[in-house]
Amino acid sequence: MRVAIFASGTGSNFEAIADNQRLQQAGLEIVQLVCDRPQAAVIEKAHRREVPVTVLAPRQFENRQAYEQAVVAQLAPLAIDYIILAGYMRIITPVLLGTYPQRIINIHPALLPDFPGIHGIEDAYRAKVSETGVTVH
Repeated sequence: MRVAIFASGTGSNFEAIADNQRLQQAGLEIVQLVCDRPQAAVIEKAHRREVPVTVLAPRQFENRQAYEQAVVAQLAPLAIDYIILAGYMRIITPVLLGTYPQRIINIHPALLPDFPGIHGIEDAYRAKVSETGVTVH
């Protein structure tokens, strides 16, 4: 299974996926990292694992749709089976959703619908809920 991982930050989720032996044995092949932040630490982590990297800064594009059209153009020749959003800090649009219908997996750091947003774990901790976790959808 050929996947592209999208990430924006330190790359802890990227590392967990890339280094998981069970996923590798099951046939997971990371063929591309897509990053929206040129200085993100995840880029070096991908380089160390010899995963090709595409860095596109959204501010260089007219709007979200134009940005995603550029991303789709980069991925098109790679025959991607799935996209994994692993710490990707952007709201995706119908451009990406329509190109990869039912083939995008998102890791969100909270149990949705409670605690949406980038501080889901911290928000859950501060709310002193008895149970928290992550949502994969």
